[in-house]
Amino acid sequence: FTKSVLSSVDNSFFGRQGLKVLTTHPSIWFKNMGKSFNIIAKGLKGEDAVAGIRAEIYGRPNSLNGLYEKMKLDVGIMEEAFPSTLPEKIPLFGRVFKASGQAFTGSAYRMRADLADLLIKKAQKSGVDMQDKANAQSWGKLINSMTGRGSIGLGRYEAPVNVLLFSPKFMKSNIDYLTVHMFDRTATKAVKIEAAKNLAKTVSSIGGVLLLADKLQPGSVEWDPRSSDFGKIRIGDTRFDVTGGLGSFVTLV
Repeated sequence: FTKSVLSSVDNSFFGRQGLKVLTTHPSIWFKNMGKSFNIIAKGLKGEDAVAGIRAEIYGRPNSLNGLYEKMKLDVGIMEEAFPSTLPEKIPLFGRVFKASGQAFTGSAYRMRADLADLLIKKAQKSGVDMQDKANAQSWGKLINSMTGRGSIGLGRYEAPVNVLLFSPKFMKSNIDYLTVHMFDRTATKAVKIEAAKNLAKTVSSIGGVLLLADKLQPGSVEWDPRSSDFGKIRIGDTRFDVTGGLGSFVTLV
């Protein structure tokens, strides 16, 4: 309940779980960012915007031909940032909570489907057989991890782990992203190459933002990876983490 409340009253998916897509496929990021405010507006009116998004996704060619299911694309599931719907029952706040939850969930579903459509087409042009189960699941893992949904493989124990750790799947997605899936034995060579390209784009994009911030306000960026402020922009007593949480793993290592 407290975790769900803390995750609400914002439109944070795009600055955390979806940040990798901004640096790798910005057109998809901006398109979904714009649509997210429409989801919030519908939620504030009491409409179920997510149901419409699900219907649209399930009607896409790659859903109808079974590819999304074969890829194990995480659409239509509960997002770990909102494990409880109880806050919806709080007077007045409940509607705002529901609207922000729908924006998070609906944006995650749509962004994964958009990425899947793009990467399926790209893989098929490269001669990858996407009807092959191993290939499909490997690309599905890549797409899920790019949108904050890593695979922790705990089955029915995932729910209690989600209570103990704030966002275990998001944590795993960041680890997979930074290691370009090299420790995943099921990841194909094509997926690892794509993951490496994505990481290079993300590192260069974040590095460019930090360099610009440091030039505009010298000393505002911490470059020492041993510092907990690494990768953050400091303005007064406020820190802005433009890495979407990736920088913390570099500091840990």
